Amino acid sequence: GSIILQLILGLTIAILLDKRFPGRNIVRGVILFSYLVPEIVAVIVWKFMLSESTGIINYFIKEFLHLAPLSWFSSRVAMLGVIIVNVWKYFPFMVIVFLAQLQGIDKTYYEAARIDGANAFKEFWYITLPFLKPVIIIAVMLRTIFTLQNFNLIALLTGGGPLNYTTTLPIEIYETTFKEFYYIINFILFNIT
Repeated sequence: GSIILQLILGLTIAILLDKRFPGRNIVRGVILFSYLVPEIVAVIVWKFMLSESTGIINYFIKEFLHLAPLSWFSSRVAMLGVIIVNVWKYFPFMVIVFLAQLQGIDKTYYEAARIDGANAFKEFWYITLPFLKPVIIIAVMLRTIFTLQNFNLIALLTGGGPLNYTTTLPIEIYETTFKEFYYIINFILFNIT
């Protein structure tokens, strides 16, 4: 879920940032902010924002949607909370990669397509997407590898809980290696005599 959302959000924002508008460089810098924030800071901020009692997200859910506040990291929606934080933290990687490729596309292709009567969707489908395809494949592969290896974000947010809803392979390896190994060593050391 996180990779798909990062791809969609990253591609959309990269296409918007490729257009000329006032303050474009400032917006580019602001978009990259979340990628530069250390994971521990991102986790602390998002834990506060998604807090059941004091979080701004639950405030909007309660006041504007008139729904009960969600307990983001202590219920079945814990993985959704982890996905939200992961997408916010890492979608700028996709933006950077896609924007770099978009700026390398010769603008005469778009001019020729407009002269031939192509609309914005056809320009995207027949010009932009074919040029982005190799970069999309590489970016998705890299983000998939990085996401599957991500230990810190989940360990700091939920620790794999509640009830293993957010347990991933790195969390399971940690639990098995360090916690169970500790008990095995204690058993061996204290039962030798």
